Amino acid sequence: MTRSRTFEKPSLLSRHCSQEKTTDVNPVSQELEQTWAKSRVNLKGLEAHRDVIAAQKTHLQDQLSKLEKQTADYDALQSQVTEDQRNYDLYAQKRDQAQIDEAMDKERFLNVAIADAPSASMVAIQPRPKLYLALGLLTAVILSVGSSLLAEMSATLSIRQPSWRGRSGCQHWPPCPKGDSFTCFRIPNNSPSEPG
Repeated sequence: MTRSRTFEKPSLLSRHCSQEKTTDVNPVSQELEQTWAKSRVNLKGLEAHRDVIAAQKTHLQDQLSKLEKQTADYDALQSQVTEDQRNYDLYAQKRDQAQIDEAMDKERFLNVAIADAPSASMVAIQPRPKLYLALGLLTAVILSVGSSLLAEMSATLSIRQPSWRGRSGCQHWPPCPKGDSFTCFRIPNNSPSEPG
């Protein structure tokens, strides 16, 4: 019995030694295989991430095209709102003006227009004394010449009573010069103090 035991031991020992020989692996090859496996896993992850990003890009482009269409619609609606607001303001102003006109017609008031508030000019007005002096002189000359012409024309058109007296004390029209052969008309003097 002891013999068989010793027989079994070498077979276990030989089996253990053969396992050592077959399990021996190159560490560089093993490290490269691990790196390659990690890279493959990273590549699969990046490809999955790329697919997700491509799907998001497609989704966002669809939303962008819808948004561009909606922007055009929004702009059209906004311009319509602006136009409607202007029309409403105009109609409200006309309605108010019509109510004011109707009330004024009932009360028989004159038509009153509302003016804008006065505004100050940003440019100062500068006096021009030379221009004003020239205009004043021109106006004075025109008025003086006009008034003298008017006085002369009115004097020739009206009949004046003669104020000179001849030698005889009578008034003559036109005055008779001394020794003149013209015929003079004698105008009686109306004053009672002078003899006639």
